[in-house]
Amino acid sequence: DLDGGSGVSAAPSAWLWTVALFAAVNPFRLALALPRGERSARVVTGAAALGGIAGAAVAVGAGFGAGLLLDALDVSDASLRIAAGVVAAVVGIATLVLKPPSPIPALPGLRAALVPVAVPMVANAGLIVLAVSAFADRGAALVAAALAIAVGTLTVLAAFVRTEGVAGRVLRWAGRLTAAMLVVAAAQLVIDGMFAV
Repeated sequence: DLDGGSGVSAAPSAWLWTVALFAAVNPFRLALALPRGERSARVVTGAAALGGIAGAAVAVGAGFGAGLLLDALDVSDASLRIAAGVVAAVVGIATLVLKPPSPIPALPGLRAALVPVAVPMVANAGLIVLAVSAFADRGAALVAAALAIAVGTLTVLAAFVRTEGVAGRVLRWAGRLTAAMLVVAAAQLVIDGMFAV
């Protein structure tokens, strides 16, 4: 079930889930795609913070909402973990292969927090699937804490790190390293799920 009560001893560690969720957000890569244009640094930072919080709330809410559906379909936590690991691996590999993003079209002003920051930058399909599975294994508190770390990192990067020059190259490198972490974490989730079936 999705209350985190049954099968917790067989679930992956809280650290593994934290790394997987953080890497799925990949704040270093997202910092490169934040809508900037004519926006002030304050508006960009606000959009990153508010959009990150909204996207994280969608992911946590998905865990609550998916519980009823998955219980009705009788999907086991282990099967969900395998599916989440496969999706995360695909996302991580794609992130490694594709070139770093550039700022994407956005709603004007602070409304960019909703589109594209909250959706689709933070609350994307890969994160939602991982969040639902992490919710099933470890509960809402862990999902919320991991996403708070990711959103906090994104906000700090938006406020203090430039996307050009050396800082931009560091962001690109850190984004690739984080994507590699996601692939490793995803592989471990698949292995854990297979042993738990």
